[in-house]
Amino acid sequence: MVLTAEQQLKVALLYEKAAADRLGVPPQQRAAFARKAKWFRMKARIRAKKEAASALRAHLETVRREDTPIGYAGADQSTDNGKETRLIEDARLDELRGPGEAATATPHYRSIAQRITAARPAQG
Repeated sequence: MVLTAEQQLKVALLYEKAAADRLGVPPQQRAAFARKAKWFRMKARIRAKKEAASALRAHLETVRREDTPIGYAGADQSTDNGKETRLIEDARLDELRGPGEAATATPHYRSIAQRITAARPAQG
């Protein structure tokens, strides 16, 4: 079963809460819970990035379709407008950044919750 980023984050929070319980949980089990919390938090970050990337691809596709005139012979080919090019270049730069640069660069999102919100399609 595939969990969403939000569900994985909730599981991580539950494991963190269990790892913090010093009275009812033995030390070895607390350490195991802490490791699982770290694992689920990492999986939530990865899932949020994947959801954001798929939302970006869908947005770029709709922008490309809206910018292509009806009846244009090359309607199935990508148009080269400024916004699309800039978004693709930003995504590629994020992929190419190393761990040192990623720490000093300004993040596009502040938290996992904001990535999840940005990845969801607009409702309304």
